[in-house]
Amino acid sequence: MKPYDNLPQSVRDALDYLKTGGLGEVAGLTSAALHSGHRKIASDTDMAMALCILAQAGPDCAAALDQAQKVVDAVTFDDSGSLIAGVWKGGNGGLLSRETLVEVDLLRRMLIGLKARKRPADG
Repeated sequence: MKPYDNLPQSVRDALDYLKTGGLGEVAGLTSAALHSGHRKIASDTDMAMALCILAQAGPDCAAALDQAQKVVDAVTFDDSGSLIAGVWKGGNGGLLSRETLVEVDLLRRMLIGLKARKRPADG
């Protein structure tokens, strides 16, 4: 089963539209309405639901990207150390440290959580 398979087709179509450039169009039209003094705009429920799904994933994805950078930095340090005043210092000669394994495990758990949230409960 693919993520969001149990959503109505109209919501899946709205998600596809938003992910393929439609988000910029929706943001542009909304911005134009806001700047012309309109405090409310009309939206189909399928589009509103798709926007909510995308908004919900944003903060978690950003946190996972931050954690992924920590893992990259930790692995790089374990391999090479740090460049200080033109000289490589520290590192573990390519062996993974306990600290790096902790960072990797945290990223793994974040990714599992993101994948679980992408699959709404059946029913």
